[in-house]
Amino acid sequence: MKIMADDLITTRFSLHFHHIQRPDLRATQAWIHEGDCTISGAHCVRAPAGGGFAMCSGADEFRKATGRKIALLRAMQAAGLSKSTRTFVWQQYFRGAKR
Repeated sequence: MKIMADDLITTRFSLHFHHIQRPDLRATQAWIHEGDCTISGAHCVRAPAGGGFAMCSGADEFRKATGRKIALLRAMQAAGLSKSTRTFVWQQYFRGAKR
């Protein structure tokens, strides 16, 4: 996903999501990093700029889309992205989301 940063320099960010569905844990993890992925085996090995985690309580229904939104919000906050960059990431996320 290409993002125009505040200083009008084009920056590429990559997003990763991982869903966990076990009897003892239902959660979604999100990572965001600048630049393209560096793949080793089947996984990206780039250090994330920020990571987020969303966990269901026992009474919650597990919904991937909801977990992705919460985890992505937390990942962007942890990465310290500006409000305008976060807004643009959300616009791009929902444009590409087929949920």
